[in-house]
Amino acid sequence: SSRVSLPAVVTAGISVLLMAVALLALDAAGTDASHAGGMDAMSIDLDPTGNTATSLGPLDSCVEARQGDVVTVDVTALNVPAATAMIGFSYRIEYDESRVWVETQDQQFFLASNPGSGLLNASQPTPDQDLNNEWIASAADLSDWGIVSPEYGSGVLSRLTISISQSAPGGMYPLTLTTAGHVDLMGEANMPDALNGAAIAVGVSCPTLTRTPSPEATATPQATPTPR
Repeated sequence: SSRVSLPAVVTAGISVLLMAVALLALDAAGTDASHAGGMDAMSIDLDPTGNTATSLGPLDSCVEARQGDVVTVDVTALNVPAATAMIGFSYRIEYDESRVWVETQDQQFFLASNPGSGLLNASQPTPDQDLNNEWIASAADLSDWGIVSPEYGSGVLSRLTISISQSAPGGMYPLTLTTAGHVDLMGEANMPDALNGAAIAVGVSCPTLTRTPSPEATATPQATPTPR
């Protein structure tokens, strides 16, 4: 079982609230927002092959599907710095919810990868059926960080399934990643240097060159000194 203390739960809960407020503020700031301390990239990967909680395969930004299909996708983190190791993350996916939507979610990956981690999933419920054309994920590690170190490096943040409507016309359906970042031990929100969305090609072909090779080196989350 996870080793979770009451102060850690309270702190993590506060961190989730701070994260939501900070990320919304940074999103409003647009190009003026600071990316210091952020991961290299947060991405939507439409082929989970080779992806684990602590490693990443090639990044695929398009997948071909048919009406009625259910597609498995990963939201990934590339190179979270050790200096701003992660205790929580949040992101928003925007799409045409009348045609595609998040069907299921699994957050038990990168943020739960260190032994003893205690994950709080504060994401919106699935399946996403509110027809507001977006779905928001948020998660925090409730661990006692004096015992269980926060995560850094690369890996899968979330594994999702995306359903495609039986009545979806043929075409490209973008999955836009926005309002994204992670929170560190200091409660600071850190924006990624890059956000990589994706698209589902329903009844049509994907464009060429939609795959990015695997990162040359992917660090496994390791112990990070806890601030005194």
